[in-house]
Amino acid sequence: MGAFGRALLITVFFYFSSCPQCSSNSINCTSVLVSLNTTSTTVEEGADVTVTCLHNLPKGIMNSFSWHLDKDLTTDIQNETLNIKSISKTVEVNCTVSNICGNFSVNLKITVNASNAMVIVLICIGAAAGVLLMLAIVMKITLRRGQVQSQARMRKRQQNIENIHSNVTTISGY
Repeated sequence: MGAFGRALLITVFFYFSSCPQCSSNSINCTSVLVSLNTTSTTVEEGADVTVTCLHNLPKGIMNSFSWHLDKDLTTDIQNETLNIKSISKTVEVNCTVSNICGNFSVNLKITVNASNAMVIVLICIGAAAGVLLMLAIVMKITLRRGQVQSQARMRKRQQNIENIHSNVTTISGY
């Protein structure tokens, strides 16, 4: 779908040829046109893309479709429509229509704009690491302060014990 709910239909890459076997089979297909239609050739990462392979071959001829994505055959799709779910990278799409007139191919490049999701994730990870580092520093300072106070209390107790011992007078003999 286009921006703001508009549907923009783009037709790209035409292939014109005369059918080499149509004249011998008495089928009227003198000029073959194959094209790819899509809503956009530039999409955002994660978008769904639909590409339709159109042709002007006569009805009544058995047509078969094959799709290639970056030269890899997509065997599970054998009709005129290719649906790419959650596209993640720029891809070269090829549609081939095969019948008694021959094989007719057309290519289309779909460009993917990188999303900012990865940048946002990295910023969040950095912020979380910063918060954890600050908490660790605060805990270290607090523990060190508690340790110093504990040592001061222990010294004070020791001094009190020594003062008690020095103030105690022993009375010997009656």
